[in-house]
Amino acid sequence: MSQHIGYSESKLQKLFKAVLGKSVSKEIRLRRMIKALELLATKKYSISEIGHVVGYSNMSHFAKAFKKVHGFLPSEYHRSS
Repeated sequence: MSQHIGYSESKLQKLFKAVLGKSVSKEIRLRRMIKALELLATKKYSISEIGHVVGYSNMSHFAKAFKKVHGFLPSEYHRSS
């Protein structure tokens, strides 16, 4: 991303944090978890399929990241909806 914009990685990270108040990695994780929640709501995919779609090969890492963002596990959401 930094090469595409023409900034060094560290400059882009500082600018990103100054503008959005969070790191690039936190923003990416947030966007992945929002997408995961949208996919869970469709009930078309399994939790592991959704984890893979949003970029996780390890489902325990996916579940942990999901819970950190949303406050509940994907399996809890899947069962309740």
